[in-house]
Amino acid sequence: MVKIVHCADTHFDSPFAGLSASAAEIRRAEQLAAFERVIKITQESKADLLLLAGDLFENGYVSRRTAEFLRRSFEKIKDTRVFIAAGNHDFVGGNNIYKGASLGENVTVFGGDIEEVELTDKKCRVYGCSFTEQFYSCDFDTLRAEDDSFVNIGVFHCAVPPYTDHNPITAEQIENSGLDYLAAGHIHLHDGFHKAGKTTYAYCGIPEGRGFDETGEKGVIVGEISKDSCDLHFVPVCKRQLHRVTLDVSDCITYSEVARKTDGFDANDLYSITLTGGLSDDAYFDTDALTKALSERLFYVRLTDETKKRTTRELGIMENMFLEALAEQNLSEEIYELAAEYGLEALAKGADGK
Repeated sequence: MVKIVHCADTHFDSPFAGLSASAAEIRRAEQLAAFERVIKITQESKADLLLLAGDLFENGYVSRRTAEFLRRSFEKIKDTRVFIAAGNHDFVGGNNIYKGASLGENVTVFGGDIEEVELTDKKCRVYGCSFTEQFYSCDFDTLRAEDDSFVNIGVFHCAVPPYTDHNPITAEQIENSGLDYLAAGHIHLHDGFHKAGKTTYAYCGIPEGRGFDETGEKGVIVGEISKDSCDLHFVPVCKRQLHRVTLDVSDCITYSEVARKTDGFDANDLYSITLTGGLSDDAYFDTDALTKALSERLFYVRLTDETKKRTTRELGIMENMFLEALAEQNLSEEIYELAAEYGLEALAKGADGK
């Protein structure tokens, strides 16, 4: 039985281009804090292995501070073997950080070919390979773990089914690998544990979300692996979550009424909010002003306005005739609403002589 922590895609030194300079710096600091929690989990669980499945940092932005942070982090877990399989963002040919001795004696950074490291005292073997350039593919047909009493674990930055983009591995290749567990990185979502033959495989996701395509809880996988079973579970470590929400503001005419619709939101989190609904003639929202108002109660807000004007005045004869004719066209609801909006606007302008 081998105790593991499986982490991936920390993406240290991400630019966070959509945030203000101060908010971006806060988020970069929180990425490091999330990894400190991963190290603490590794210590508390007395993990034999810390498996890092790639994209630890961004080659184009990585700093000397981050390199020193990693060295100090690994020094705190000297009794844990650390295995790194570099990915497409931290490929080994694009930086000078991945040199095993500089990161610690307990750290192994895999090369471009599939390698095997045998830990006799743990009765375990760890297999892995790294991206040597941004676009890279391992030869997974050659991945064959020895069939004996040892626990066999793989750590790869790869596209496992149903994903196929970077460094793809098929379900058949996973089944034929002979691995007991495949720790995957690249996809920023933990979607459960999967089986291909006797091999369990999983994405752990990302410790701290970065963009609004990375919503929900983020964390790592922790547990025990034996020849007969994998007793693994997901552990959240993120400080903030990202959310995509839709607010119907049809009944709102003031900024405070819109703000009240966010009363249940977590002030520490980041939100992408889409405003929808039909606004009366009395309602008008400046998105910049509303974003500023909402940012006073939430860490970060990105606002998209998809509202439509809803006229409350009494329609004239020509306008009613136009809507009746439009209704006979058997249009979809979306097309009907657009045609009605533009048609009524055109008729109104004509009536005003403009």
